[in-house]
Amino acid sequence: MADHHLLYEQICQAYERIKEFIRCTPLERSYPLTEGTSGQVFIKLESEQLTGAFKIRGAFNKCMLLKERAAASGQQVQVVTASTGNHAMACTIAMKTTQISGKIFVPNNASQAKLRMINLMGGSVHHYGDDCFETEKRARQEALDNNSIYISPYNDLEIVAGQGTIGVEILKQLPEVDVVMGCVGGGGMLGGISAYLKAAKPSIKIIGCSPANSAAMYHSIRAGKVIDIENKETLSDGSAGSIEEEAVTFEICRKYIDEWVLVTEEEIADAIYFMMEQHHKIIEGSAGVPIAAYCKMKERWIK
Repeated sequence: MADHHLLYEQICQAYERIKEFIRCTPLERSYPLTEGTSGQVFIKLESEQLTGAFKIRGAFNKCMLLKERAAASGQQVQVVTASTGNHAMACTIAMKTTQISGKIFVPNNASQAKLRMINLMGGSVHHYGDDCFETEKRARQEALDNNSIYISPYNDLEIVAGQGTIGVEILKQLPEVDVVMGCVGGGGMLGGISAYLKAAKPSIKIIGCSPANSAAMYHSIRAGKVIDIENKETLSDGSAGSIEEEAVTFEICRKYIDEWVLVTEEEIADAIYFMMEQHHKIIEGSAGVPIAAYCKMKERWIK
């Protein structure tokens, strides 16, 4: 089980380590989402992060740590990773920056747009499996067979610590924050954010949001253990898929996420359109999930 106080310290260290290599993304007030409520609603625009997603935070933290260890030991580092797209793009950039070589495995149904970007960035792409869980298993085996280091998209505390730096920025940008809502797939992002925020400001409420079509962490926490579920197609491809049985994020999410909201595909689509129409931002499905969840439960904050 993860030492969550240690994770808080790791997140603080990760922030100092990676801050020169990433963007501190805007925390933008949403007047349309705030309208009629008793508070204020802000959107953390990780869509404006390098590669268009938060994953670059964890990738840089992991690759920079690997580079430091390699320099200390005098050994070369080879890595293998698996992703539906965002983590792969992030690792490609982080690997090039830190001069680490490796292979990237993607499922056969990975987004063509994301694959094109990975190729343009110079990533070494290998296709395997029909979902991310199968792909991750194959990538782990590849790492084992070739004495390489596997970089999980979520099941790695150093990745989680990198993603948790979003929480550091949120608290700097909005010290009075009361509630944080975020999308949950494998739990690396909201797990890291919640571990930091709950340590820094325990009164903050954390709400986990997932697509109803693929909510492995939600169902696992309800069951009290990691379980395999049927994953249906979802617009939130960045959060889709099962989670590994020994996922370090399970206990973190179980401990720190206070409430869960599941959203439909129609609600996700509406959220994407809302962001385009009202905020002039183009976002992907997983970024639309917490917007959809907020709209679904907005009534509780109506004046």
